[in-house]
Amino acid sequence: MRIRSRVAVVAEGLHTLYADCAVIEDAENTFADFHVAVQGRWGLGKRVCVFEMDGLRPFTPLAYGEAFAFLEWGMNWCVTSHCHHLLTVHAAVLEKGGRVLVLPAPPGSGKSTLCAALMLSGWRLLSDEMALLDPDTGLVVPSPRPVSLKNRSIHVIRAFDPSVVMGPVAHDTMKGTVAHLKVTALSLAQAHVSASPAWVVFPKYVQGETLNVQARPKAQALVELTSNSFNHHVHGRSGFEALARVIDRSACFDLRYGDLPQALSWFNARLLLNALREPRSMAALTPGEWDLLIRQARPADLLARLGALARQAGVWDELSSAPRAHLASALRLAQRQHVELRHEVNHVAQALGSLGLPVVLLKGAAYVLQDSQAALGRMVSDVDILVPRERMADVESALMMAGWVSTNRDAYDQRYYRQWMHEIPPLRHMGRGTVLDVHHTILPLTARFKPDASLLLAAAEPLRADGLVCALSPADQVLHSAAHLFHEGELEMGLRGLIDLDALLQQNAATAGFWEALMARAAVLDLRWPLYQALRYTRQLLGTPVPEEVWRRVVTDAAHGPSGWCLRWQDALYARALRPVHPSLSDAWTPAARFMLYLRGHWLRMPPSLLAWHLLRKSLSGWRTRTTDP
Repeated sequence: MRIRSRVAVVAEGLHTLYADCAVIEDAENTFADFHVAVQGRWGLGKRVCVFEMDGLRPFTPLAYGEAFAFLEWGMNWCVTSHCHHLLTVHAAVLEKGGRVLVLPAPPGSGKSTLCAALMLSGWRLLSDEMALLDPDTGLVVPSPRPVSLKNRSIHVIRAFDPSVVMGPVAHDTMKGTVAHLKVTALSLAQAHVSASPAWVVFPKYVQGETLNVQARPKAQALVELTSNSFNHHVHGRSGFEALARVIDRSACFDLRYGDLPQALSWFNARLLLNALREPRSMAALTPGEWDLLIRQARPADLLARLGALARQAGVWDELSSAPRAHLASALRLAQRQHVELRHEVNHVAQALGSLGLPVVLLKGAAYVLQDSQAALGRMVSDVDILVPRERMADVESALMMAGWVSTNRDAYDQRYYRQWMHEIPPLRHMGRGTVLDVHHTILPLTARFKPDASLLLAAAEPLRADGLVCALSPADQVLHSAAHLFHEGELEMGLRGLIDLDALLQQNAATAGFWEALMARAAVLDLRWPLYQALRYTRQLLGTPVPEEVWRRVVTDAAHGPSGWCLRWQDALYARALRPVHPSLSDAWTPAARFMLYLRGHWLRMPPSLLAWHLLRKSLSGWRTRTTDP
């Protein structure tokens, strides 16, 4: 771009916002895409400014004080009107970890405010105004220029980061008060690096609104993205197909927010989620991104999974040595746990063999013994098994003879487990110290939903030729994982549970008849609502592919559950509580969200009278423990 102007505010803006950009010394012998100028003149008794490109004046003159803003708007017009070798879409575009975030939105949606905050939080700006898509490669071509902020957004960003550099402020423009934010050094340094779209998010700022994120159907996302394109009609069919490819390979969401930190916490979570979904992206992470990723993944017990996925994707040797050491450490521990788990399952099978009962493994133990995708880097601290309730006394006696004993001597806890819950108190082996959870069903006896455990046992599939070790059927494994996660009151490991569901769904999706069996089984086991929640949040947070016809039927089957504002409120709670416990992933509402879902989990597991007594009893027990501690 070759720029000429004698207007002081233009010179001020260029010096303030473009000082770090390369300046061509020999302009006369260098090619420039556009020659533009902003000049002042007198018109109807007042100074105005005009924008020119190659001597043409495509716009009506504006007030003299708007000259720098006029230059920025004019340069946008040059690109959208004369760069038809690229597809141009009205959207902010940023990149992190080699993956591009596209934010298409109309004026007033909070797009630029969100874009500015993301850039200042370490994302690389590709453009604030337009996504430049190469229709042949599908990559977004960077064009980082100052971010245009209007009215209240100027004050919001100054408060967000008081050290920001802004150019001249233009008052009383057709867009209100306008100022431009300087591009970060990172964005300029990598202005030559194109990247592939991974997310298309349609933002909408609504004052006072709690963060609400919904997966947008791909067809709707394509229609909206096309409507935001300046020139797809010029490209014809190839242009439409290029946009369709962007949508096809991207996770699409609607994001409504009323608080900037809340929105940023959701985007910060994308670093971890993207590493889990696209392991190859870990090879492109910066040291700062690795620093944050390790601290987010550790409390969620996902470090080992990241390491296993990196090895599976063939990028292990490309990872930086320092973070790779943390992944290797966690991976070594997980591998050792898997060895010990297999050993422990053999002991349990031997103990129960005399009863003629197979060991039906649940959750992590089953995943490991099956070598399933859910077992990759899966941490396992205990063994969960399912046995018939009518044989529980025999099972417990056989296990006690083999060395497993209950270490919980509290009379209330014993009654709580044996009378109301779905399992007996945990058993610990006296010699090896291993923990065994013995279930007789998958939800508490007092829970709202009452799946028939005999149906689960009857459909269990053998994992060994002798039939002594089994696992639930694929559909039942999904339903158990869903019921467990969405009846849980403590969701610190909620993301790991969601990762389990994603892995189970994707691994079995290609099996003929799986989706039909899953929906039919949910109806038989009275678990249609947990299935709906599982599919809703794996689609929203992980982009798990679910056939549209399946999703429509699951929604219809779950019509008796929450809807409207109640469902949106639940979405807002789970969007927070399913993140790992780390400050970068929390906002002011996160503690309240966790507490409300804690109460909800207990509400689903117990009737009100029992719940009130149980919570009171546990509170008093905790108080006595604290007062007697030295």
